[in-house]
Amino acid sequence: MNIKRLMLRENMSLHRLVAQFVVLTAVFYFGLFAAGIEEMRSAVANQDGLHSSDDLLVHYQEQINSSAQAEEGVSIRIYQNGYALIFYPEYMKQAGNYGVHLNDEALQNIWHLLISSNLLAFEEALVRSEILRERKLRMESLSTLSSVSDTSQIRLEIYPNRYQSIGFGSGDRNERKKIAWTSLSWDAKSYPKNNMLQSLTMFQAHLRSIMAQHDLKRLD
Repeated sequence: MNIKRLMLRENMSLHRLVAQFVVLTAVFYFGLFAAGIEEMRSAVANQDGLHSSDDLLVHYQEQINSSAQAEEGVSIRIYQNGYALIFYPEYMKQAGNYGVHLNDEALQNIWHLLISSNLLAFEEALVRSEILRERKLRMESLSTLSSVSDTSQIRLEIYPNRYQSIGFGSGDRNERKKIAWTSLSWDAKSYPKNNMLQSLTMFQAHLRSIMAQHDLKRLD
């Protein structure tokens, strides 16, 4: 009788050990699986880290002053290999990070717009001086500037010598051109003969068309 009880206790203990082993094994593999998913999400969410800043060709940002999140804005980064990263802030309907691979033709189109002589020669002070001169010729009041409804701000950063060196500036591949402007849409319509504004507007429109493509892949 005692032997049977002892055997029964041993069997119960063995069953408990087996059950504990099964549970611990399941927990262990579930932890690995969850960690793998998190690592995958992190890798996808940080696609920008997979592209070196040394390969950046274009960085465009646009901010809407009238929004509550004025410090944020839409942006696009385009790299030499044709990969584009797009960001929409959380207050926008399509909020999130997106990526898309541009084909050679699309990349060539961007390149030709990017190396436009009017874009490379763009200087804020010079353009504003030309606008002021034209306004005076039109006899417009300078106070009209405050009535502009388009208050969006854009920042453009381009590297003309990276995709194909054109000898811009010093000729160094890291030579950079930066442009910042407010109310571009309004000014481009108001001064259609200003070639620098028109080239900048054309480049902006092209970047916006990429950001609106239907084949963008969501990254988060």
